[in-house]
Amino acid sequence: MPIRTPFVHPPCGREWSGQRAEHCPTCHETFASTRAGDAHRTGPHDARRCLPPAMAGLWQDARGLWHRKPYPDL
Repeated sequence: MPIRTPFVHPPCGREWSGQRAEHCPTCHETFASTRAGDAHRTGPHDARRCLPPAMAGLWQDARGLWHRKPYPDL
């Protein structure tokens, strides 16, 4: 199994690994995917801001990555 070198965001020191993970340079939260990262952003394109991930309907795993729920509530 290959060794995964973590990525590090120097301003906050947060580390993560994986090709799909995304780190927000504004709020310094780390997401399991681009879709999860996009879900926490709100507002018009020229004035976007971050929502707390839990308020955006995301859940956090044991590694600290935020995920979208697999299936939306119908």
